[in-house]
Amino acid sequence: MKIKLKIPFIILVSLLFVSNLFVVLNTQVVAYDVEHFGYFDTPVKIIKWGGDQEEGSVFGKLDSHGDLVVTCYSKSFGVVGEDVYVIKYDTNYELQWNVSWATNDFARPADLAFDANNNIYIAGTIVTQIPPGTFTHDAFLLKYAPNGTLLWDEKRHIADQEDTVDCLTVASNDIIYVAGTTNNSNGFLFIQKYDSSGSYKTTYYHGETAPKELVFPGDLQIDSSGNIFIGGSTNNTPGVNYQDLVLIKLDSNGDLVWNTSYGGTNPADYGNDMILFNGAVYVIGGLGPEISLPGTNNDTLLVKFNATTGEIIWNVTWDLDNDFGKAIDINRHGNPVIVSTCDYMNGTDYIAVAEFLPNGTLLWDISYRSEYSDRVSDISVESGLLYSIGSRYNATSDYDIYIVVYQDHTFTNFPTQGPYGVIFGTIIGIILGFFAITVILGLIYTYWKKS
Repeated sequence: MKIKLKIPFIILVSLLFVSNLFVVLNTQVVAYDVEHFGYFDTPVKIIKWGGDQEEGSVFGKLDSHGDLVVTCYSKSFGVVGEDVYVIKYDTNYELQWNVSWATNDFARPADLAFDANNNIYIAGTIVTQIPPGTFTHDAFLLKYAPNGTLLWDEKRHIADQEDTVDCLTVASNDIIYVAGTTNNSNGFLFIQKYDSSGSYKTTYYHGETAPKELVFPGDLQIDSSGNIFIGGSTNNTPGVNYQDLVLIKLDSNGDLVWNTSYGGTNPADYGNDMILFNGAVYVIGGLGPEISLPGTNNDTLLVKFNATTGEIIWNVTWDLDNDFGKAIDINRHGNPVIVSTCDYMNGTDYIAVAEFLPNGTLLWDISYRSEYSDRVSDISVESGLLYSIGSRYNATSDYDIYIVVYQDHTFTNFPTQGPYGVIFGTIIGIILGFFAITVILGLIYTYWKKS
């Protein structure tokens, strides 16, 4: 009886040990070699939206679920003026809903952002007639639920003040920052703060009062310490330049920490968009034509800054033709991807997209030209997709929303399963597994009989 219990017990324990070892080894994280080649040149999808008149000021972002939300103004569907539209597509590029914020005035969105719950925030400028014959520019801010329900809207009018909105962002504490330009004597650049319920908090200003520095913000971001980064253009430049690309850092109280500008001998260099990532700030814009070289064109400019010191790490120019750098994002590989509108001055606009490595090396680029004029204004990437967001002339009326979607081109080197490939390797594995089980059961039976 002792042998009957002892031998099967040892075999059973050994079997459990081997099985457990097999499971542990099988569940370990295996790192495979991955090769990333940019994006496939042929778009996977073209998305169009619009009516019989103009759609413009097109901006878009992907939420945390990979759904695309786009905002624009439209003259096609409203009764008076320009209405702000918000449009949502799912991950299959199917239209989920579109809603409008209608006024009796002219309203144009300037940017779009999400909070942690995928609520949608849109900021822009509304032109109001006060009193008859006199017009004023004011900031507006909208908040929508993920299903398209308007939660609140805020219009901030200040007597005798002209405010034009250029960008917004939502910080991790759900404080909303809206930036633009103003005629306020405290500074040309303003940054308004709101809480998540739309209540106004305060305004920061930047720019010397005498003489006033003209700062045109392209985008703003907030870091984990509450510091404010503004990427855009400044006229506070040396020599013959009257405008340079600039990155400005303010602390959480709106006080200047540093600003760093970049430009060549061109008369007008500029920044359009920026992104804060991994201790660095990327600003995209352009270099104007060289004064000393008549006939030269605009070039797309990408500058990488140290987020702590403001030091310029590198800068690259990307010249396809006459091109204007518009927007930037960071993909899942940690690489900056940018979009530009090209041939702008010749009236035959087309879209150009590029991806750079973190060291500034160009990895991939592609241009997209339809039979009509295409313009790009924003970019958003999520997982393996890249969305180039803009507008296209439709040849019968005016510009419509036009979104070009590209797919990530990444190859994973998985190991071959078995000496003769996947199929034969699987068959051999099944045979060996069956043989091992048969041997173990045979041993159990043999020892049981002998005892």
